[in-house]
Amino acid sequence: MNRWVEAIGKQERSPINESEDAAAEVPRLQNNSPPPNLATIKDFLRFHIAISQGRIDEEGRITADSVNTFAEWLFAGWARVTGNTVDEDDRKAVYDFVHPRNKAQIPFAIAVFCWTGARMGASFPDKDNKARGGLRYRDVEVVLLQNSGGGWKIIYRIDQRWVKNNRDLENTVYGASTSQHSKLLYDDTQYLLALPFADKAFWGISSPEELWQLQIPPNEDELTLRWTDSAKHLPILRNATMIYGVSEEPLPKRTFDRIIKSVLNLSGYFGNATIHAIRRFIGKKINERYTEVERSQHKTQTDTWVYGQSYVANTSSVSGRDAFLGEPAMHDHDDFFQSFAKFREKGLPSCLPAEQADAIEQDSYLMELMDQIRLLKSNQALPSDIQAGRRKASSYRRSITAKRLQKHKLEWVQKRRDWKITTRGKERPDDNIKTDLLEVLSRIMPERGRLIKTMILAATASHEERKQVISDLYSLITRDCSVLYRPGEERIDGICPVKGCGTTMA
Repeated sequence: MNRWVEAIGKQERSPINESEDAAAEVPRLQNNSPPPNLATIKDFLRFHIAISQGRIDEEGRITADSVNTFAEWLFAGWARVTGNTVDEDDRKAVYDFVHPRNKAQIPFAIAVFCWTGARMGASFPDKDNKARGGLRYRDVEVVLLQNSGGGWKIIYRIDQRWVKNNRDLENTVYGASTSQHSKLLYDDTQYLLALPFADKAFWGISSPEELWQLQIPPNEDELTLRWTDSAKHLPILRNATMIYGVSEEPLPKRTFDRIIKSVLNLSGYFGNATIHAIRRFIGKKINERYTEVERSQHKTQTDTWVYGQSYVANTSSVSGRDAFLGEPAMHDHDDFFQSFAKFREKGLPSCLPAEQADAIEQDSYLMELMDQIRLLKSNQALPSDIQAGRRKASSYRRSITAKRLQKHKLEWVQKRRDWKITTRGKERPDDNIKTDLLEVLSRIMPERGRLIKTMILAATASHEERKQVISDLYSLITRDCSVLYRPGEERIDGICPVKGCGTTMA
């Protein structure tokens, strides 16, 4: 504590602290003195660093561990001498600015605020909501998108759920997306990748080296990455100190606010350079490029008078970073997250596997309904009552079949996408596409086969191809399909076409 007394003496003698108010800002070391605030503690630690001589570093600088140990001595000594303890959050915050994780998560958070225009509460929870609030891995979707020039680039979408007046946190989110930037200074995807690698949050990928091995499968445009089940509810922006390490608690709003003010101050900003000021600035830039509806959606303003004028997608159409930087707008990431492409997976099954379909008949409630139908029959009930029982059973069977099929599809898609990551996208899936029926029908109806081949051509259709398509469509829709004949075997005026037969064909 002698160094504290020394620091007070130096401050009182300093020409910039001649007023009584300035000297009174530093608490005296005496009984019942109030604990110093965080700014004073950090100033004192800087003073300690400046006058100390380290033994390990060649240039004589003391190590971070030495500074942290000295800070602990200060806190313990203050409690012993004055009887008052330093606030726990202030004690933890002393170590926040030195933890390496903040080198990634603070720039990432700042970048996200710049292009989303989000409020502080969207990423940082209040004290009362630390268990659920803040930006979590489940709120971010990362996709590798095919590059026109070869290879892939990273795009991602963030869903904001902790916004004003959102009463359905599980089902109502406000999505916004962005992609890699050509300049690393403006590219936040590098931070987004480093953080989950550190948290072991990616499924099937444990290092950047394994990420570089990924390829987008042939004839596909994207590869969706996913999080491990254990990581989905972890906060991305986490509390990290040199003493306690990286915790599973979200970075407190108070801590980030203190850090961002320090960063802005060191960068030469003054006055009202705050996250809210960034939000106002991005709002102004968006107004110059987009409609009121698009601006309101991007900034999570759900005014019914605005939204009632337009249908909007569940992902913002605004390219926030381009607006913020004043660059030409690129919307490929918006287009993907708003498209149907992300809902399609080649080879998706259209029916349940046989064993799952058979298992439906063993459903307890369905078996009960079937027993009721059999009882109605045995009691010779009215046909209308039996029919009503059948309709009820049939309706229930369709309902549980649809639910189980949807579950099966989602599980299949997850396994397929996991397989792509496991194989690094280098293997082609052996999909069993059910085209047998189409091939048979095309042999019976040649016009159908020609239509299939012509309609899937990527090239511009010629005039002759268009004529053939119209003729084939006309032939197809006017064909008598009550009886199907192979080409050349159709009846002629109701008579068998075989020469000399003359049999009338119904």
